[in-house]
Amino acid sequence: MALKGTIKDFGIADIFQLIGHQAKTGVLILRDEVDEVRVYFQAGAVVRAESSSRPQHLLLGSMLLNAEVLTKEELDQALKEQERTLKKIGTVLTDLDLVTAKEIRAFAYLQMTETVFRLFTWENGTYEFEQTDTVPTDDGVDAIRAESILMEGLRMIDEWPLVRKRMPSYGVIPERIKPLPPPKDQVSADLDLFGFDGESSKPAPPKEDVDLGDNERRVYDLLGDGRDVQKLIHISRLGEFETCRAILTLVSQGFVRLLEPRQSFEPKKERFLDRLGWGGLALRTATYVALGLIGLTMLLGIDGRQLGISFGSSLTYRPAPTEEHLAGTQLQVVKRALAVYRLAHGAYPSSLDPLVSDRLLHEQDLRFPFQERYFYRLDGNAYVLLRPIR
Repeated sequence: MALKGTIKDFGIADIFQLIGHQAKTGVLILRDEVDEVRVYFQAGAVVRAESSSRPQHLLLGSMLLNAEVLTKEELDQALKEQERTLKKIGTVLTDLDLVTAKEIRAFAYLQMTETVFRLFTWENGTYEFEQTDTVPTDDGVDAIRAESILMEGLRMIDEWPLVRKRMPSYGVIPERIKPLPPPKDQVSADLDLFGFDGESSKPAPPKEDVDLGDNERRVYDLLGDGRDVQKLIHISRLGEFETCRAILTLVSQGFVRLLEPRQSFEPKKERFLDRLGWGGLALRTATYVALGLIGLTMLLGIDGRQLGISFGSSLTYRPAPTEEHLAGTQLQVVKRALAVYRLAHGAYPSSLDPLVSDRLLHEQDLRFPFQERYFYRLDGNAYVLLRPIR
């Protein structure tokens, strides 16, 4: 089957519908400006999905850490073992008895669905389907029929704008207001054939007409301990869309309210230069002038030696091999978010902050694997994106 073209002419939904309807086996390769996603089909069902620029929070190890299945020390131990053996991180974790095979399958399934559903936000790019006899699969991970993905993807497209509009930010903290009513099947079991409570002859109180499913009850049980929306997304194991949707359902039904996080103010620490009095003022002024000249040379591309400035080696950042590898992938994640932002707003942002406020990325995505943010500068209709400049 020859299937190749642009997403603008033949959308994601149409592609999945065609492959599923014809029960094809092969790999669907989708590319845009900064990303390449491979979706593997077995007889019309999705069995695996890979992304060349998968966000850091969707890496399997990070998902297990954020969901409190692993500790930081345990993950570091597993990564060292993976570097030594070159095995998959899931295999290493089960070999070390840090995570069960069942948990690995559950998170691998969530990782696959989150990767696939993100495709429905693509508006531009190319696609190509390569038909094969067999495809690689993730052991134990349930396949998903293309029709199911199609229905869920279309539902997300319809509801995501409203969810994003109603959710102030992922930093707000959902708080319980009142307890949930018992599930409908439990209420029915507690009543006899005539509608009376099993422990007395009094009629049972009328049931509340609420629309609560398993997702809402699961999220409600996880509330507390100052957990914000982002934390609930991690530990609920429902995915970003379903978690946010469940929280907003609980809010609309009056069981939960959203609180802004409390601001903690620490007393201002006295800086070393402040303790030096007038000498500190002179040193501080000289420092600011030097930093200003350094910034000017970086902005204009002037060799510092032309201004009589000698830059020490501390201004040249040399990342470790591990950081070098991870940063190459993470830069693609940031570039993809910038491309999505431009499609939505018609221009690139003046800083990286709007990528976080628009919930295209998390703050940690702008730093991973470094402590500092990536360097970003808007340059007319283009931008400059580099590793942190230290």
